[in-house]
Amino acid sequence: MSEQEQEPKHYSVSFSNFKTTLNTHGNGWWSREERKITHSKAVISYYGDDSDLSKIKYAELKVFFPKKDWDVEKHGLIYTDKAWLRELRAYLKGVGFSNKAVNDVDYSEQGMQGDNYVSLDIGKSFLKEAALRINK
Repeated sequence: MSEQEQEPKHYSVSFSNFKTTLNTHGNGWWSREERKITHSKAVISYYGDDSDLSKIKYAELKVFFPKKDWDVEKHGLIYTDKAWLRELRAYLKGVGFSNKAVNDVDYSEQGMQGDNYVSLDIGKSFLKEAALRINK
């Protein structure tokens, strides 16, 4: 790698005041569990040459959960549960994101799901609006 070619930097930005309870309805491919899950942390994670979210084209949103509410070993993955994603989008709309932005949020692939978070792909529409809230 030449001096001019540099690895993109990794950035991680937390949403302040992220707090919601979302429900699974057991209709995902990886779980049949119906549960209420408390979420109090969400982080946008991305690689790039700039820390400004509005200049990024895509990233990952990690929505964290406590093991007492959801144990991946016992309950499976939240991944693909339609009700959970619908409720997350409704929460995001309720805190001021547009329909266009929340429709730019969807589950990432199965292998990206964590033991204590749900991994979601987020695109440019969501990132532009998130930048207005985070880069203040």
